[in-house]
Amino acid sequence: MTSMARGVLDYAGGSGSTASAYAPLTAPPNVSGMTWMNQQAGATKTSNSDGSYSISSPSAGPAQSITHVGTSLHAVPYTIELGCVFSMNLTNHPVIAAGLGITDGTKLVTFWLVGDLTAVTQVGVSQYTNTGTLSLTPRQVSVGSYFSFAQPTFFRIVDDGVNRTFSISNSGRLFLPIYTDTSNNFVTPTRYGPAFQGYSAGPSDLVLIDVFHQKVT
Repeated sequence: MTSMARGVLDYAGGSGSTASAYAPLTAPPNVSGMTWMNQQAGATKTSNSDGSYSISSPSAGPAQSITHVGTSLHAVPYTIELGCVFSMNLTNHPVIAAGLGITDGTKLVTFWLVGDLTAVTQVGVSQYTNTGTLSLTPRQVSVGSYFSFAQPTFFRIVDDGVNRTFSISNSGRLFLPIYTDTSNNFVTPTRYGPAFQGYSAGPSDLVLIDVFHQKVT
């Protein structure tokens, strides 16, 4: 795919070079086939001319509420990758998370990075019985003590029919495992895609995410 995002990712190789610090990209699907869960007022999804897509959404309202934008997912085994650049307006809302979610249309498992008023601070995995009810956060670690955060961010979920593993990367080449669960635990997903969650009650602020790589095998 040739795009503004691709140009940014190729900077390490220099102009005209075929070298890159990043993995090859797969153009995301058109947003017309994506399904909202808990769409917030004023939220938009837009396919861009460069092959990427953009989501602009107020953070998901009350504490622990989540918004998801889903694309169809086949049964296990599967490997999901989502490459994105995101920004969060945290002027009023103390904590917001954004990342990759899988869902059966009711329950969700989210793989996220959390930002507060100063920086991205944590990475983790959460389970939701519905878009407004957090069931469990089985994995949550400090970014500073676990890996060096930088954008862009690549999220990967691999379910081989035995285990489901959540890994993260800044290059799309080398992935760092964050958490491993048993296959299809809590949810047997039928859709996957970007997810946003509010961790503290308060006025909703804006989450912006540009997805330049989306791949399922």
